[in-house]
Amino acid sequence: MTLEQSAGPVTVRLDGGRFQARSMGGSIDVTATNRADVELADLARGAVLKLSEAATARLTSVAEGLEAEVNDAQLRADEIGRLALTGARSEIYASGIERVAKLEMSDSELELDLRRIARNVSLGLRGTGRTRIRLPTPCRVRIDGPRALASDRIDVTGCELRLPGQPVSSAKGRLIYGDRRPVTLTVTLDESVELEVEGLAGDQAARGSW
Repeated sequence: MTLEQSAGPVTVRLDGGRFQARSMGGSIDVTATNRADVELADLARGAVLKLSEAATARLTSVAEGLEAEVNDAQLRADEIGRLALTGARSEIYASGIERVAKLEMSDSELELDLRRIARNVSLGLRGTGRTRIRLPTPCRVRIDGPRALASDRIDVTGCELRLPGQPVSSAKGRLIYGDRRPVTLTVTLDESVELEVEGLAGDQAARGSW
């Protein structure tokens, strides 16, 4: 099913199959299960998305933002005004995010390009899995969690890093910020989660590709 240029709010419940929507003027609420495939693009309002049972979704250009619950599924999102994300056992790829209102995931793989972020961000990562994040510089990374967090599971470059129980004065990679206020990323992290954070200035090339 395909919708284009609808002005009113839309609600879709999808059990398998495929749904596409483009150039929508109203809000959209989609629940997708049973390997359903969802594609949303150029939404003037916000989107609410619930994915489970191996469903997949691709979103591009959601002006007011995305509220998503993703369990045993895959989400790709680009150019999102505001992101609120919860779920488990999923794969998440997100870029062009301007604001993170909430992000709580467990046992998942995440790749988050947050270089458009201009305010502080808090994330919760539970269970196992791996998360890779790109931030604008200057940036600070604060880790909350068990003090026994293995340092070899946390890799931060281009940002100041402070681990649990570590005083500010001994933070790794301390930066002189100048006139620009740094973005602070606070991550509540379980011991088995791998975290990689890269701070990048302007159009500076990232390490490798995602």
